[in-house]
Order: sequence, then structure tokens, then C-alpha cells
Amino acid sequence: MASYRKSFPTKEEAVDVLKRTKDLLSTANICLHKFASSDAGVLAAFEPSELAPNLAEADLSNKDESTIRRTLGVSWDLKADSFTFQIAEPNANACTKRTVLSEVNGVFDPIGLAAPVIIKGKMLLREMTQDGGGWDDPLPKDLLQDWVMWRKSLIALTDVRVPRSFAPFSTTEVVRRELHTFGDSSNKAIGAVCYLRTVGSNDEVHVQLVMGKAKLAPKAAVTIPRLELCASVLATEMEDYVTQELQIKVDESKFYTDSKVVLGYITNRKRRFRTYVCNRVNRLLKTSEPEQWTYVPSERNSADLASRSILAAELSGSMWIAGPEFLRLKDLPSSHKQREIEILQDDPEVSPEKISCNKIVLPDASFGSERFTRFSSWDSAMRATTNLIHIANSFRAEFDCKGWHVCEKAKSIRERLKAETVIIKSVQSEAFATELAELRSGKLTKKNKLASLNPYLDSNRVLRVGGRLQKAQLSERATHPAVLPKNNNYVTKLIIKHFHQQCSHQGRHITLGTIRNEGYWVLDGQRHIRKASVEMVAADQRSLFLQPARELTKKTLLRPISDLVLLIPSE
Repeated sequence: MASYRKSFPTKEEAVDVLKRTKDLLSTANICLHKFASSDAGVLAAFEPSELAPNLAEADLSNKDESTIRRTLGVSWDLKADSFTFQIAEPNANACTKRTVLSEVNGVFDPIGLAAPVIIKGKMLLREMTQDGGGWDDPLPKDLLQDWVMWRKSLIALTDVRVPRSFAPFSTTEVVRRELHTFGDSSNKAIGAVCYLRTVGSNDEVHVQLVMGKAKLAPKAAVTIPRLELCASVLATEMEDYVTQELQIKVDESKFYTDSKVVLGYITNRKRRFRTYVCNRVNRLLKTSEPEQWTYVPSERNSADLASRSILAAELSGSMWIAGPEFLRLKDLPSSHKQREIEILQDDPEVSPEKISCNKIVLPDASFGSERFTRFSSWDSAMRATTNLIHIANSFRAEFDCKGWHVCEKAKSIRERLKAETVIIKSVQSEAFATELAELRSGKLTKKNKLASLNPYLDSNRVLRVGGRLQKAQLSERATHPAVLPKNNNYVTKLIIKHFHQQCSHQGRHITLGTIRNEGYWVLDGQRHIRKASVEMVAADQRSLFLQPARELTKKTLLRPISDLVLLIPSE
């Protein structure tokens, strides 16, 4: 079973929880043991065999006795109730890249307490691997000297003590908790550090290091603003992780950077950035708001130590462990809303403005045949369209008639022909879009349904039948009628109904001949005329109704014909 670490407000609560947990696990034959605590009273509550090794006879009050134990891989000084480091002696073997890699990764520091120190070893390892060579080749003299000096300095980490507790007073006295996260970078490394600021009931303020992190600067980021942005992203990711892992309520989170350029990226509302900056700003704003960010000078930014590295001997009294001094003030500087910092257009990260010019080719404007469904006859559709075209033309400067009016000129044959052309083109543009496109390109496929009619477009772009009647003694409308669609088109129905009534319902052959002679070629005309005839006869029958009965009078009782006079010719 893995180790488990837990804090309790009082030793009585700690003993109670541990014993109840021990009894519960014993029911499943699981032995909970190796107890360790920074309080002697907790250790005394258990049998010596249940304590961690060498703790049965340990005296926590003896300053000379070592009480350092490993818990979850981290060295814990029970006597001081703080975290520390245990550093092994330097490797006596030859210094190669392989041994350097092993030594650098051998310092176990999961929460980054010594991040500003360890990052120096990673910097040296990057320099060693840039010049090529094998992993077992001896190091160059210049790098060897730097490596030996840094490795010897790690021994000073054994003197570092970081308090385990977040505050020296009880949790019941806590009034407010705040997370303050700093980020900074250099051309070699980026770093971030997070502190918990706790305010007690007596206005006592305590600042405690929670977590730190340092990474080598990414090679893709070639500018300092980009590196500063990467450090800010690291700060937000670390704060998000700490917030999820802490089992206490945090009232507020704040972020700090010493780069005004990064603050400009964060508060920007006008400029568009290049992909590298844009992606990282979006990641940063997923877990933070622009109002949470504040500018801090470099000398008050504790993350600056992680970006440039320090020696192990300098860590104990550094700002990295203690935190910036201004966090201990009773009243922090007013966190007014962060003003937007102007980003100039010539900034290399600002994406140049692009003007997009899109060309949209619209088809010829048409009425749309569905609007003619409001008319009950072909004459009413023609009359309305004629008036509409006449009024539309009246708004032109060169037109005689002006504005909305009823004019006799709209009833002329010329105006009616214009209206007819508009209606026919509107119907054809919907029913024969493919055929019209092929004819405009100068080629109609043989498999097309209109190929047998040899169609063409006249001067008004109306689709007409070609055929071989050019020299016939007929009008142009009769020799080249306009093509009308089938498929129950409403305009086609109006035209069939109109000429069927003009022919006095004499049958489909006469009606079809009249329609073609008047300049219309209805596809599958006979079938549609037959169908229209049946519908019109049925409509006429439905319109018949019985005459109401009248009152009987003397006139109604008279004979239908009283006198009949015949005029007989004289011869």
C-alpha cells in the first residue's frame, strides 16, 4: 500500500482519524502502520511497532538527532515540520553526458522547491548536448569546470527548510486565503512560482511557498516577449493545478508578470496576433481573466530567480522561499482594473491587416414564378406585371411618367409584350437553369430533354423552339414559340386555362394549336391540356346551384306560351 500524507487541525483529531482508519482496514486484514508525525503526542498514541522505522525511540525535542523521513519521495524533517533535501555524494566516475543526466534527474523535487537551483544543471546539460558527441565521451574542460562547481554546490540543499504548514495559526482562525502566482523568463529558462497568502483573525499575514516550476526555454520561442508569454502560460497552468489539488477554499487568485508586452497581449481587444502568440493567449485566458493580471517590477518578481538560476547556498534566504515582501503587507496595493496596454501595429507579433474583397456573381434577377400563384387568370397576371414595370420605369430620369400612378400607357401592346417577356423568363430561369447555362456556353448536350426542339435564346434571352419553320408564312411567335415547362407549373396552367376558355372548350387539339400559334410551346402539352380540361369542367359543375323556390302567383301558373303567331310568306 502506498504512503499517505494528511494534515489535521489538532492532534486529538489526528489520533482519532488514524485509529478509526486502522480499525476499519483491519477488518479486511490490512495492517495500517509506519505512522509518522511532527507531534510527539500523536506518536505516543500508537505502539512502537506501528511507528515508522527509528521513530520508536526518537526524541523530537533533541536538536542534534536527525528525524528526516521520506514521504512520497519528499524528505520531511519531523522535528522542524518542514521539507528538505537529501543529496548524495557526487559520482566518482568520469564526468560524461550520461552521468550528468543521471545526476540532474536524481534530485527529486516534485513540487519545485529547489527549481531555481536544479534548472542550472539542465542548462548545462543542454549546452553539453548541442555540440554533438557520444553520451560516454568526456566533457569539454570549460563545461566540466562549471558542472563540477554546480554539483558540489548541491550539498547546500540539505540546509534548506521549507515549512510544511501553510500558516502558523489554526485553520479556525483563518479569515482569507489568496493564491499569488508569478511568472518570468530569460533566453535560457522560464519559471513560475505560487504562494498562498493567509490572513488570520488578528490581521496576521503569512505567505507560504506552495509550488514552483522551472523549464528550459523552448527553442521555438526566439524572442523575449514570446518567452515571457510562455512563462505566463506556465503560471496559469500551475495555478490551475494547485487550485484543484488544494483541499482548502481559496478566495482569490492573482497573477504577476514583469512584461508589459505580455500584459498588452492579455488585455488586447483590437489587434489580431500571429498563430504562436494567439494560441498561447487563448490558453492563458481559459483559466484566468485579464483583471487578475498585474505588472510587477523584476526586483519584486520571485520567478526571476528560476529564469536565471541561483546557487543552492543562496536558496534559503532568497525571495523564492520567503516570497515578495509586499505580499506581507496588511493591505495589498489596490487591484484596480487593469487598463488595456496599447499594442502598436508595427509589433512583430501583430498579424497584418488583410482586406478581403469577395466577388459574388448573382444570377439574373427574376420575379420568381411562385409569386404568380396569387393570380386566378393569365390576364390579371399580365395586367399586374405591366403596371409594375411601368411604375418601376417611372422612377427613371428619362421616363415621361413620374411616381406612383395609373397610366393608360401601361395598357399598350408594347408594355404587355414586356410584361410577357418578364414572366416567361422568370419561369424559364427556374425550370430550365441547366439548359440556359449550356446554351449560354454555346453547347447543349444531346441527352438533354430539349435537344429535340433545337432551342435557342432570342435577343431578350428567352428560350424558344428552333425547328425548320423560319421561312413559313407565319408570325415569329408561331414559328419560334417560347418553351414552357410542365411539372404542374402555375404559369403554364394559367396560359392553358386562358386559351382553353378562348376556344370555348372545343377540345385539347384546338386548344394546343391555339397556344402554339400564340407563341407558347408547352412540354407534354396534350396531357396537360386534357388534365386542365377535366379540372375546369369539374369546377364549372361545382359552381352550379339550385334556384331557390319562389312564391306561387298568377303569372307562374300561366301557360308557358299563350299565343303563337307564324308569319307565312306570301309566295
